[in-house]
Amino acid sequence: MEEVIDIPLTGRPEEAAERLAAYREAGARHAVVGIAGGDWRTQVELLAEVRKILHDTH
Repeated sequence: MEEVIDIPLTGRPEEAAERLAAYREAGARHAVVGIAGGDWRTQVELLAEVRKILHDTH
């Protein structure tokens, strides 16, 4: 439980990508992401930015 205590994933796309990259480096191959809050479209657009950052650094 200590390894995932920093959930939920928040912050700027760069910060979120950094946290997800740490999970990837620890061996994770999949992430399950849920959307919370009212502006789901903006959240999905931010997740797309996170994906691009992760793709560009891998």
